[in-house]
Amino acid sequence: MKRIELYKTYSLDLGSGSSPVIVKTIKYTLNGVSCKYDNGRVEQISYDLFEMNGFSRNVKTKLDIIMNNYPDEDILSAEGFDDAILGVVVDHNSEPRLAYSFLKCIEILINHNEMLVVDAEEYFNNNVISAYVGGNSPIWINDYIFFE
Repeated sequence: MKRIELYKTYSLDLGSGSSPVIVKTIKYTLNGVSCKYDNGRVEQISYDLFEMNGFSRNVKTKLDIIMNNYPDEDILSAEGFDDAILGVVVDHNSEPRLAYSFLKCIEILINHNEMLVVDAEEYFNNNVISAYVGGNSPIWINDYIFFE
């Protein structure tokens, strides 16, 4: 499989014939690839169609997609909590940061580490949330209060 390189000409067979295009930007999403061409046209391509044209998907998880869409940013992730990622927080005062679901993190600790709820909450509060490693540390969204 090959990877699409920006500013190169490709002929993609999208089912309605093939026409040469110059790919200006490419973004990977959970459902497929969004390509913007030099003529300004933006096209959503499913991963199946993308791979049928011989290109590598090269992303598998939400974290892969985020890192692919923010290649120049030093985004920190919390190891073991990829399934709890909600998205990226961006504001004008700081670098982009990953946002995690508090509830999903607790569920991960309970299910993967066989912890009791009270132990998972204590571990999470004392060892995960408090592990500040700089301005690009993850953000923890306390969605847990809505499910008590």
